[in-house]
Amino acid sequence: KHFDSAQCDSAKKNIKDIKINDYVLTDKNRFKKVTDFGFKESSVFLLKAQGILETETTEEHPYLIYRNGKEDYLEVKKCKKGDFLVQNINILEKDIDISNDDLWLLGRYVADGWVDKRNNSIKFAININKKEKFLSKTEKYNVYVSVKKTNVETLCFASKELKEFCLKFGVGAENKEIPNFIIDLPKERLKIFLEGYMDGDGCKTNKNVFKATSVSKKLILSLQQCVLKVYR
Repeated sequence: KHFDSAQCDSAKKNIKDIKINDYVLTDKNRFKKVTDFGFKESSVFLLKAQGILETETTEEHPYLIYRNGKEDYLEVKKCKKGDFLVQNINILEKDIDISNDDLWLLGRYVADGWVDKRNNSIKFAININKKEKFLSKTEKYNVYVSVKKTNVETLCFASKELKEFCLKFGVGAENKEIPNFIIDLPKERLKIFLEGYMDGDGCKTNKNVFKATSVSKKLILSLQQCVLKVYR
């Protein structure tokens, strides 16, 4: 399934935060205005699935399910362990004014970079085997080593513009997430961001499987949206 390609600013909201006159994406893949709210007593189910946060939902709430080679809307009370939830793929392609190297660097920041508020610098812990590649992406910046160990060096540099971009992704591992202006990038540009992220936090477990971990659920879910868009 795909998002409508209409030029609009989209964002995820909790149901409790939706207001009258907001627009929501329907099962027909169109945006419709919210006109009213209703409420009725119903049993509440806890839905657990890969790729989504645990969700409390009423028993009649429909989900698009893939089962035995077919897609169909099923009430949550009729879903079974082993069913697959069908998820939307974002096909918007809205670019931003930033170089490919800086886009890669933003991905690297989300993976394991941090902002040092004491001197307004951006810092990265870089394995010496990856130092040459990292420096090739940051040639326009004055990068210096602040801490040097046997296999890892802490590289840092000051850039007010890049720092402001980094802050949009959150500060602290538990607060990081990928904002919509990154998820909405054209696929080839989004792929560069993903490559920066995986260079910092990813690993290859076998020939065709890559793995990334984070303490931030929001980050993992937004990362999943990027992977779905770039690699289907």
